[in-house]
Amino acid sequence: RWDGLYLKLEEETGLRSAPMVAAHDFGVSTATLGVFMGSITAGFMTGAFLSGRLSPHVQLTTMMIVGRCVACGGLSVGLILVLAGVVTPLTFFGSTIFVGLGNGLTMPSSKAGALSVRPKLAGTAAGVNGALTVAGGALLTTVTGFVVTAENGAAALLILMLSASFCGLLAALWARTVGGGGQEEPTEA
Repeated sequence: RWDGLYLKLEEETGLRSAPMVAAHDFGVSTATLGVFMGSITAGFMTGAFLSGRLSPHVQLTTMMIVGRCVACGGLSVGLILVLAGVVTPLTFFGSTIFVGLGNGLTMPSSKAGALSVRPKLAGTAAGVNGALTVAGGALLTTVTGFVVTAENGAAALLILMLSASFCGLLAALWARTVGGGGQEEPTEA
């Protein structure tokens, strides 16, 4: 399941460049930056909580697709606002909260799907999944270093994060097509 890789890429992109954007575009202190970055984590925790409640009743790939749509939607709104000239900490970090929420909705199902393809190879699958995630994160962090500058920071960072999120959505849609959904039938409440 490739969508887990794209989750990590999206996360790495934001975590590595957000401090530069916050300092240059918004002039926020490190303490304020910590609160903004923590709000993304709060979004993830909320998404993971919702995933725990919904996953027994919804197919794995449906959860992954919903999570990716939430992340893409939030980033799209943020990007539109930034391109329209509304460049504030609220528009930038507000849109990235949806990355956390979407990742929280997606990641549990993505990991469960990756490990359940062949149960006897779950350890191998976990290792390969982790290695691809770290390698992909390193690659996109390098790309981000070349693309995001102090002058284009907010827009470029949102574009890169949206691109990674959209690739995750495509991977989730592909998993739905190839894998048939991820579980036979959702259970009733």
